[in-house]
Amino acid sequence: MSNSKSDSDFDAVMFRFNIAVGIFEILGVSTIFMLTGWINTFQGFTWQWRSDPEQEFFYHPFLATIAFVFVHGNANLVYRIFRNYPKFWLKIIHASLQFIAIVFMVCALIAVFDSHNLLTDEKGRPTPYPNLYSQHGWLGITIFIVFSLQWIFGFIAFLYPKANLSLAKEYMPIHVFFGILLFGLLVVQALLGLTEEQFYDVHNFESNTGEAALVNSTGYIIVFFGITGIYLMANPRFRRLPGQNDDGQYKRISGEEQE
Repeated sequence: MSNSKSDSDFDAVMFRFNIAVGIFEILGVSTIFMLTGWINTFQGFTWQWRSDPEQEFFYHPFLATIAFVFVHGNANLVYRIFRNYPKFWLKIIHASLQFIAIVFMVCALIAVFDSHNLLTDEKGRPTPYPNLYSQHGWLGITIFIVFSLQWIFGFIAFLYPKANLSLAKEYMPIHVFFGILLFGLLVVQALLGLTEEQFYDVHNFESNTGEAALVNSTGYIIVFFGITGIYLMANPRFRRLPGQNDDGQYKRISGEEQE
């Protein structure tokens, strides 16, 4: 009877988990589509790189959203979504997705710095625009640095073969904490970026109600995406428990580990 009740409880937990994951993915994909629709429809994005610095700028919100909101968010859930797969390969997937997020964000940073540094006037004379002048810029650089350090420390602790096992065990809660913290800060950063762009590019709200509504709706979706993501990451009932598919040769943490 107890086993039957335990199985029933587990099925109920997994049902809620799967529903939440579905909502999370729908919101994430919707964010990317709505952002792409905004920069294409209302900003005339032509996918130019350095040949047109003003157009190059729009790679920044596009790549940053994919990298640090969608890819990073899914990387944080790898252990929980694919809970029945061998632990070692989940580590590889998790680290690879986070590295892809870093690469995308480097490209996004190049785009925004180019869009400021390569501006010229009608006569072709350089007219650079200041960098890192806003809270969005300062917070963005800080997050990027912390995110990169998080990846380096995580690689050393959990994938580097000569890492000390006790050190890895001690570092795990810190790594998990900063993963969730960074996800939350990146959601805030995305909202700051949308607000900043709305201020500079949506000049006449009375005649641009469609554009304003699209940007505001995108912001709301990002908020709900963040709430759903934190719910999935922080809920202890959704943790992956150690199982028989864990490869003992690469198991960095003791049997008490949970993801």
